[in-house]
Amino acid sequence: MIAEIMLGCWLVVLALLPGGRFFEGGPTPGKWRLPIEPPWIGRLVIGGIGLGVLLDGLWELFKH
Repeated sequence: MIAEIMLGCWLVVLALLPGGRFFEGGPTPGKWRLPIEPPWIGRLVIGGIGLGVLLDGLWELFKH
């Protein structure tokens, strides 16, 4: 229970932290390339999983 809550909180915080962008072949001087994927997609997935784990842990805690 407590481990689920801690893991969920950690994943939500990880999703909210500022991150870097991933470029195909790396950024080159003088050329600006679009990132491979929008940076919010990964954050949304990690945040959703973290929220699910967090809510599951809270549900188990209040159920017992």
